[in-house]
Amino acid sequence: MRDKLPVELENLELPFDRFKKKEVSYGYVNFLYLLSLIITVSSVLAIILLTRK
Repeated sequence: MRDKLPVELENLELPFDRFKKKEVSYGYVNFLYLLSLIITVSSVLAIILLTRK
């Protein structure tokens, strides 16, 4: 098995992209998350209420 060469890392930060225009915000993802949460809670409540007799 080969001996591994020592690696020296001077800068541990990620490189900065100076050509990046701006941060993109995905607002619809938050909306879909809330929508799925509402659907899940309502379906669980419906199952609980329908199984009670």
